[in-house]
Amino acid sequence: MNKFKVGDIVQLTLDSPGTVGIVDGLRAHKDKEFIVSRFVLITPPNKKPGSYGFYYELAGCVSRKGVPYGITEDWLKLRYKVLS
Repeated sequence: MNKFKVGDIVQLTLDSPGTVGIVDGLRAHKDKEFIVSRFVLITPPNKKPGSYGFYYELAGCVSRKGVPYGITEDWLKLRYKVLS
């Protein structure tokens, strides 16, 4: 389901085709390491039952106003895995 767990240390690579969702404020965090602080499961509107998406929030990866960025899995690279 999800590749990363809360507590994992990841590098924000922003590797993605195009720039969809990559705002300038987020780009300033590129290549930094963060701890995964939250995994958020979402149900997109107008999708069939059972369809879902998700994103991650990273400790300290926030906008200038303190709002956490929603990070997709393809923008991250695992650095250290949390022991479960």
